[in-house]
Amino acid sequence: MHPRVKLAAAKARAAIVRGGPAQRSRGRSIRRFSDALGFVYFGAVDPRRDEQVVRGLTVSATHKDFHYSSGAYEGYEIQIVDRLDVALDSKGEPVRRQWLIMQTSLAVKGNIPHMFIKPKGQSEYNHLFQALTTLQPVHPTDAPIEFTDHYELYSHLDYLYDIDRLLPPAVLRIISAHFWPLAVEVYQNSVYIYSLHPKLTTHLLETMVKNSAWLAQTLDDESEVPTD
Repeated sequence: MHPRVKLAAAKARAAIVRGGPAQRSRGRSIRRFSDALGFVYFGAVDPRRDEQVVRGLTVSATHKDFHYSSGAYEGYEIQIVDRLDVALDSKGEPVRRQWLIMQTSLAVKGNIPHMFIKPKGQSEYNHLFQALTTLQPVHPTDAPIEFTDHYELYSHLDYLYDIDRLLPPAVLRIISAHFWPLAVEVYQNSVYIYSLHPKLTTHLLETMVKNSAWLAQTLDDESEVPTD
């Protein structure tokens, strides 16, 4: 890495640690929402030392997690975190990334493939796939146009049968209608919902937690269906 780029990235990461008014505002929104749901608010956590770790595709050696909270909703354990990181763009320039993430643990611990449902036009996720080449574009059988107009699905090409079973057209229609512009990941028996929106509103947080619990229930139900 060029020394100038390295210095710029270091400064950007230092700014992440310091936070700012926008970061504190996001924290107040998450804390109010957590209190309303009866979640426990922890604040900042260190993923390298603390047990409270939200994983998923955005995990890196440099990310910082703020405003962590956890609790139960509709019978599911849900964790919320505000994640910041610095990545290099195609020109090698440091770019600040921020995701609000909700992780929901599935009740049925089945062999569910790794899937990432990326909103079209959101290039903020592109760099994540460069480091994980096993995830490739996959086209679900009979995917409705409402879904393909809004989303791209990444997974392992060998798992198309499982994807079709877990995400039939009716489920994909609901995702396209009620999740956009949120991104979705299913990984290691958890559902991750990602938002890039800079302002956290009660409506956004409610949408994320309801969608997360609904998708977890849907995947649990499909996982329990016997297969031939």
